[in-house]
Amino acid sequence: MIKRITSISLIILCASIVLRAGSTETENEKTLKASRNKPQSQNNSPAKLKRTFEDMTNKEIILAGNEAYKQKNLNRAKSCFQEILNRHEAGQKTAPLILGIANYNIGRILSDHEDECTKAIPYIEKARIIFQKVELDNELRANMLNLLGTTYYRCGKLNKALIYCKQAVIKAQESYGKNNMKTAALITAYAIVLHDMKKLPEAVKQLNHVKNICSIHSNTIDKSTFQQILDILKNWKNEQSGKIKWKPFISRASQMLFTAVALQVEQVKKKDHLSHKPKNIQVDLEFMSLVAEMSDKEVILAGNTAYERNQLNKAQACFQEILKRQKKKHKLDPIYLAIAYYGLGKIKSLHEKKFSKAIPLMETALKFINEAKLNNCLKADILDSLGLAYYRTHKFDKALEYAKQAVILARKTYGPQDAWTAMYIILYATILHDLKRMPEAIQQLKQAKDILKTLSGEEEQTTLKRTNVKLKTWEEEFSGKRSWTSIISVFPNVHQVSD
Repeated sequence: MIKRITSISLIILCASIVLRAGSTETENEKTLKASRNKPQSQNNSPAKLKRTFEDMTNKEIILAGNEAYKQKNLNRAKSCFQEILNRHEAGQKTAPLILGIANYNIGRILSDHEDECTKAIPYIEKARIIFQKVELDNELRANMLNLLGTTYYRCGKLNKALIYCKQAVIKAQESYGKNNMKTAALITAYAIVLHDMKKLPEAVKQLNHVKNICSIHSNTIDKSTFQQILDILKNWKNEQSGKIKWKPFISRASQMLFTAVALQVEQVKKKDHLSHKPKNIQVDLEFMSLVAEMSDKEVILAGNTAYERNQLNKAQACFQEILKRQKKKHKLDPIYLAIAYYGLGKIKSLHEKKFSKAIPLMETALKFINEAKLNNCLKADILDSLGLAYYRTHKFDKALEYAKQAVILARKTYGPQDAWTAMYIILYATILHDLKRMPEAIQQLKQAKDILKTLSGEEEQTTLKRTNVKLKTWEEEFSGKRSWTSIISVFPNVHQVSD
């Protein structure tokens, strides 16, 4: 079983059509334009931006913050918006619209650029409450609701996410129109939340709407993006019919949404002056030059994309880049470090069969996921992979410890009747068997069988048949009709089912 960290193809889709960040600063400026006394060109001149906050009006600070955000000077932008909040807290009279925009933009920076989703929510919620009391352009209101919904989603609060993403779609349809690509972007977010709540009929309906909008704009959008939409829609329909296993759009652990630029992995161009070198070196040099310019988040996403496409050299290079940045005392989110170490461990374990070398990498991944205080699908995957690695190195007690933890966590995260939970139980049962704890092993295998019986996918049914054969063999071993044989000696590739 190849573990998943994220469904990268869907992340790439969102990267291709989500237009939120590019439009919002224009909306802020538009909202303020009517109330300004001076021409915009004067307030946005370099001389005005260099003035100290003490000499600037609230409107000028907001416009300076918007301009800094547009130029990707996020520290400057955040300082501007924070100055508005500081003035308000100090008792200075602040227009509600100004205060709302300041809170919204700080929340946007925390959520989209600093991955501080939990810290972002109070700011965006304040903006939402303020915006309810003022006349506001529906474009800004739609983007604010979408930001709030996607931020709740990244915190794993799907019910809240669904409410706000749905409201965002309604406002976008009123503002942009039902067939606008910006509306399609917000519908995509809504569809993804529906999908992760296993509301597949409605998710398919919404994504089908996105497909129809993209068809209207087929002359202006990238063909590969449109094909990705069709592929994703097909996958969701297959999940709905039971032909393939349902997978969450994004692991709650990765906490990344809608900002991927991992398409750069596919945009490496060959240069003529490198033509005398072997192709693999040529691609690696250009690929690594792209990686060096990426943010931590983008490197992780590029690595996950390469892994899912079985481009293991590229995946390994991305994950190692994260480790290099760590050694340079570069401040890194523990989640990124967990994903990087886990990715390298998977390559060592599942692809190179070097289980002893995989174990320290995965142990380190577990350390960072614990540091991030997350108990989610990613942690369950890491625990299960550690169980498999220790099992394959014949350290059965350690293997049992991690496999058991993986099953407990999988039941909470994937769900008690999920196919992944069944697969984790099978590994746990196998280790119990090889420890000659036969009654427990049989009991666990029966639980896995009961889960698989409820699933109609072809892969699950194949696994169910194998489980039935294994269960019969174990029962015969326990009763004495058959001599006991360790699984690892007969099936060295146990627990390696293609994803």
